Amino acid sequence: MPEAEANPPAAGAQASPTAVATLAQTAARTMPATGRWQQGRAPALVGVALALLNPVMAIGAQGHDVDKVPLSTVQTYVADLVSQTGLPVYITELDLPIADDSQQATILKDFVTAFWNDPNVPGITYWGYIVGLTWRSNTGLMTSDGTMRPAMTWLMDFLGR
Repeated sequence: MPEAEANPPAAGAQASPTAVATLAQTAARTMPATGRWQQGRAPALVGVALALLNPVMAIGAQGHDVDKVPLSTVQTYVADLVSQTGLPVYITELDLPIADDSQQATILKDFVTAFWNDPNVPGITYWGYIVGLTWRSNTGLMTSDGTMRPAMTWLMDFLGR
């Protein structure tokens, strides 16, 4: 079997040396239905991936539905992933399906500020931001004509833009 088929991350690293091989997690999305994170599952999956697909360089934790759980729960989950795997965690696919502008802005501010200041979280990706063009209602941060909802106004200010 060619090395690219046997070890996709290694082949990717050769093709793009600055790329980060990330193992995606979906625990954030499944958490609200169960009322708790699926503790222990993610580190076990990372262990298998590290053994089979080395080099995995980070974990990607989906941020769908983080508005349905306390921020402290998400912070504990991320800290547990880091401590159990030794890998940084990228927050991916963050979206906040909240119609109330003030509430959406407050939750985005709390979430981004907490993880912006966490040295184990090197990045956050917001999953779609144009009102009416995202996969879920009320997740957009600005309209197609550039009008920003308060969450986007806060984010641009926070980023100094």
